[in-house]
Amino acid sequence: MRARLAGLLAVLMLLAGCAREIPSTYIPPEPTATPDSGIDVDLTALSSTMVFAEVYNMLDCPEDYLGKTIRAAGEFAVYDDPDGRLYAVVVQDALACCAQGLEFVPAGEPAWPEEFPEPGQTVTVEGTFAMYRQGNFEFCHLADASMTLAAE
Repeated sequence: MRARLAGLLAVLMLLAGCAREIPSTYIPPEPTATPDSGIDVDLTALSSTMVFAEVYNMLDCPEDYLGKTIRAAGEFAVYDDPDGRLYAVVVQDALACCAQGLEFVPAGEPAWPEEFPEPGQTVTVEGTFAMYRQGNFEFCHLADASMTLAAE
C-alpha cells in the first residue's frame, strides 16, 4: 500500500512539474501557410516531427481537413491494388523509423510510368483533402493533386 501511494505521489509530482505557465515573452510560431499561397496546410514548412504528427492527425481526424488544400513533401510511392494503382507521398518521423503515407490522385490522367518519378524519389504534392469509401472502409487522399520533383 505504501509503495502504491509513493508511486501515485511521484506521478502527481511529475505532472505538476510539466504544467507551467507560458512566459510572457513567448512568441507563437508563424502559420505554415499564408492566405495568398492558396495552401491551407503546408507540411513542407514543418519539422519532420511536426509533419509526422500532423499527418497522423489528418488520418485520425479527417473531418477537420476536408476541402483544405494540403502541400506535402516526401518519397514518392506507388502500390498496385486490385482496384487500381495507388500513389502516395511517404513522410518519415524525425528518427526515420516510422513512416506514414498520404495517398493522392494526380490531376488529369498522367501516363504510368512515363509521366511519374521513380519510386523513392522526393516529391512535393499539392491537392485537396478528401475522403472516399471503398467497401465498408473510408480512406483519405489528396484529390486533383499536382506533383513536382524536389530540387536535388
